[in-house]
Amino acid sequence: MQFTQIYGQTSLKESLRKMAEGKQIPHAMIWLGEDGTGNLPLALAFATFLHCSSPVHGDSCGRCDACGKHARLMHPDMHLSFPVIGKSGEGGGALSTSYLAEFRQALTANPYTSFADWLQLMEAGNKQASISRAECYDLMGRLSLTAYSGSWKILLMWMPEFLGQAGNVLLKMLEEPPPGTLFFLIATRTDHILPTIVSRAQVLRVPPIESEEIARALVELHHLDEGEARAQAPLAEGSLIKMRQLMEVDDGVGLGDTLFMEMMRLSYSGKVAPLMAWLDQVSELGREGQKKILLVGLDLLRGCLLEMHGARALRPVVASQQAFISGFSRFLNIPKINRIHKQLQEALLHLERNAHARLLFHNLVNRLHETLRPELHQ
Repeated sequence: MQFTQIYGQTSLKESLRKMAEGKQIPHAMIWLGEDGTGNLPLALAFATFLHCSSPVHGDSCGRCDACGKHARLMHPDMHLSFPVIGKSGEGGGALSTSYLAEFRQALTANPYTSFADWLQLMEAGNKQASISRAECYDLMGRLSLTAYSGSWKILLMWMPEFLGQAGNVLLKMLEEPPPGTLFFLIATRTDHILPTIVSRAQVLRVPPIESEEIARALVELHHLDEGEARAQAPLAEGSLIKMRQLMEVDDGVGLGDTLFMEMMRLSYSGKVAPLMAWLDQVSELGREGQKKILLVGLDLLRGCLLEMHGARALRPVVASQQAFISGFSRFLNIPKINRIHKQLQEALLHLERNAHARLLFHNLVNRLHETLRPELHQ
């Protein structure tokens, strides 16, 4: 991975270059950014830059032996760690090394991969992924070895939020790392990481990608014309993952639209029997179908916001969607929209992290009911 392959983040790339040139690299860094903003690709590109034997114009050369190994995610001094599920017959805790081939496949296909994509590739089903205590001991063993190339040894851990209490195993090494060892922790939230780990690392905040760069990605990856790309870019909210999800939402009214509209009606009415039937239907969907309900909901919620501001023309919709938006908007105000948006985003995040779908949607409907009918909860 090279800096030139990453969309946007110009100032952050420059900061990383200066950090390397001045040899002022913190031994432990938390690359904190929302899904799809590029924290993982940035960390991969920085690791490549640090190992490159012939960097040029502030980037890795892409031609040397080290760059070739990084391109295949096979550099011996870059150790990868990520949440996994246990394989059959694997005792003592699951290890990332059991899934290295699949992880390399996922990142080679899309460096902006999501945790939901990773779970699907592992065929996790209802199994919970984690970074185990056994994994931490395995990492300590690998990092205690001499660097293959004589330069940096880098641990790149994706989603340290899944460490849990197993992270205590790494505390001593984080505080007193072996010479030439760097810890790159790629995270979306610090409140799910042990405070003792956060306190031992420097947090590098990765902001949303600039809209013009999202538009460039829409042209290059989804083949939109430039005008349409500029119009669609703000909806991605600075995330290439959200951009991809929006592109995957079907045109017209599909099952996701119907189920979301029904969910909002049930959330308003609070009727129990129809809710149970609706939950039965949603539970039978696959993970991607359940995600689509929430993605469609976020899209329709934007339509409600535009409707309330008299800007309907900015978001063309089919007639049945417009009927829902016009009717539903009458029950909303800006604080309610903000709260519903947050509730849908949180549900999407938990669903991508393999939460139990029926319980998640049941809880979501209850929270939406409190938002839509607050007078009943006073």
